[in-house]
Amino acid sequence: MINSRKLKQVVVEKFSTRLSGKIFIGDKTYSIPNKSWIKKEYYNIYKKFMQDNQLYQWKENNDCDQFASIYRILAQSLHAKQLQSSAESITVGEMWYMKDGYGGHAINLVVVDNFQVMFIEPQNGVQLNLTQEELNTCWLIRF
Repeated sequence: MINSRKLKQVVVEKFSTRLSGKIFIGDKTYSIPNKSWIKKEYYNIYKKFMQDNQLYQWKENNDCDQFASIYRILAQSLHAKQLQSSAESITVGEMWYMKDGYGGHAINLVVVDNFQVMFIEPQNGVQLNLTQEELNTCWLIRF
C-alpha cells in the first residue's frame, strides 16, 4: 500500500527534470498492483470488457482518452470488487502528453512493484518507453 504523498513523490521523480502538468490524486491510500498482473491478466480482462461492450474499435468519439479512462476506471472497479485490501484505490492512472508527431495523446501510468512506473498504451497493451522530451510535455496525470 502507498499513501497519496508517496505516490505523488514516485510519479514526480519519474519525470526527473520537471513535471509541468497537474497531478490529481483523489484518494488517501492506494494498492500497488503486481507488474505481471497488469501486463497479462488485467489487460486480458480489459480487452474482453472493451470487446464485449463494442468499445474496442477506435473512432473519433472513442479515441485515446476514452481508452485510457476506461482502463483506469475498470482497474479501480476490479480493485474495489476483488482485492483484499483496505486501500481506497489502485495505482492505475491516466496521463496526457504530446506524442511525437501526433499531438496530444492519453495513455495509462501505473505504479507497480518496487515503485516502478510503467506507461501502458491501452489500445494495444504495450508497455511504452517514453523519451524525456515526451515526459516533459505531460500536462495531466489523474489517479
